[in-house]
Amino acid sequence: TSDMYVHHSWIYGLQEGKIFSGGIYPEGMHCFIYAMNALFGVSVYSSLHFLAGIYVSTLLVSVYCFLKEIMHSRYTGILILTAFLTLDLVSFDEIASMARLQWTLPQEFGLFTMFLGTLYFVRYLRSERIARKENGKRKWIVWDENLLIFVLAVAGSIVSHF
Repeated sequence: TSDMYVHHSWIYGLQEGKIFSGGIYPEGMHCFIYAMNALFGVSVYSSLHFLAGIYVSTLLVSVYCFLKEIMHSRYTGILILTAFLTLDLVSFDEIASMARLQWTLPQEFGLFTMFLGTLYFVRYLRSERIARKENGKRKWIVWDENLLIFVLAVAGSIVSHF
């Protein structure tokens, strides 16, 4: 059920100089793991297994922060994440939803940036500093630190996937 072997072969293909050895596929995660191996000597096997836990944790924290921003109750985000992690309507195995999330490592490699980008875009739109009045005229402030983080998150998502 896991596609770790496929990702191993693509990363080892990069080490052998074969770009897109398994066909056209977003290479962001594969290039990152290859660079960690080439620069720091971290094995591909260890990178794939340890980064899965790190990215899943980062994804869950970013989803929680996003849900906390848009929901009125601060416990709704925890309830939604708990339901996501424990309820699996496809199979009757409770652990399958979390395991399936970890098996899709390339997908969640940049998925947290989408939630963070949306979070900061919502904060930007809700900001009172966007439009304020000076001398009776409305002055629009286009640039904000929330917009900067939104742009960086979108750029990070594009870079990590492609």
